[in-house]
Amino acid sequence: MQMGKRYSKALLFILALVVAAIFWRQPYLTFGLEAAIGIGLLHVSGWMYWKYYALCALLGAASEVVVIYHGAWSYALPQLLGIPIWLPLIWGTASLFFISLAPHVAGKPRER
Repeated sequence: MQMGKRYSKALLFILALVVAAIFWRQPYLTFGLEAAIGIGLLHVSGWMYWKYYALCALLGAASEVVVIYHGAWSYALPQLLGIPIWLPLIWGTASLFFISLAPHVAGKPRER
């Protein structure tokens, strides 16, 4: 991976967390910013990952809806089934983060 792409991805991952932490009280602004960050990450990472992004956004949000329904926790400003409208985008961003991190954690396979 090119060093510029690596730094761009790292910056976008950090930015996604900062945006959520600062703007969570303005859910539609947060949604727009997180969507822009997600598009940027997909552009840098490769559009082939859009299915992972979408699947993790849906499954992550769905799992939160289930546990919130059963009383495990709650969000301060829920807009959609007990979760913030921007939360699925955070789950999608997390999927790209872990896809990027996996080769560094697992290492390269050894040849025998």
